[in-house]
Amino acid sequence: MLGKLKTAAGVLHGRSIRIGAQAGVSKEAVGAVATVANDKMTNEMSRKCDNIKVLRDQFEGTCRPVMDQAYKDTLMMIDEIMKGKGGCPDRC
Repeated sequence: MLGKLKTAAGVLHGRSIRIGAQAGVSKEAVGAVATVANDKMTNEMSRKCDNIKVLRDQFEGTCRPVMDQAYKDTLMMIDEIMKGKGGCPDRC
């Protein structure tokens, strides 16, 4: 994901140089601004991705086991109902 963002930033950087040249801004000035913007974007995306990883880990550590147990309990309850009634009732 970060690679695609860097590629997109590179394309924008190239356009910015052309637009800057038309406006009389030096290539170096545009490059410096683009570098700062690219670094900020990379850092922000990295931070957001880290936050997503933390949320995923929290989900896997807390929610997933509860969901898995509820699913197993439901299957066992259905199995017990099926055994107790000798098969599936008409509205199973």
